[in-house]
Amino acid sequence: MDNQRPDVVDLTLGQILDETAAKFPDRDAVVYVDRDFRLTWSEFNSLVDRFAKGLMALGVQKGEKVAVWSTNVPYWVALQFATARIGAVLLTVNTSYKISELDYLLRQSECENIFVMDGFYDTDYVRTMYELVPELKTQERGALKCEKFPHLKRVAYLGPQKHRGMYSVPEVIALGKMITVDHWLLDR
Repeated sequence: MDNQRPDVVDLTLGQILDETAAKFPDRDAVVYVDRDFRLTWSEFNSLVDRFAKGLMALGVQKGEKVAVWSTNVPYWVALQFATARIGAVLLTVNTSYKISELDYLLRQSECENIFVMDGFYDTDYVRTMYELVPELKTQERGALKCEKFPHLKRVAYLGPQKHRGMYSVPEVIALGKMITVDHWLLDR
């Protein structure tokens, strides 16, 4: 016999997060000791909501793919829940990928969005994105037109730093203020 609560099967990841935040609002949810970063369930749930609204404000639609090319950093966890909350599909990119492998992934997945961090080991992810998508340096953010990757619309940096052609996470979250409560409730 399965020990899982029968009603958990019918809950979305967002609903499970809401339920957990309601039950344990002041308990630790996300802790990165090496970065002195700590969020309670209530704080984490709020961050996920704001991040999800920001994705919606950017135009990320239910069913769109959002790739994340990053090691385990705090915003990665929030992005995972935020994409689930709006019905987007999270694609995790192997942190060891080189330019040819990322090229293949973006082409084959027809990915519309990607979030990247600085890099890992000997691969500079930001520089790699500029090599693959030189249009990032000249086109308006969020309105990317790239012949090589016709489905790719948006590139974001998974942190607070700003890079030409990319949104930063604080900018994405700030854009979420444009989503009205009524609209947000319909998408929940």
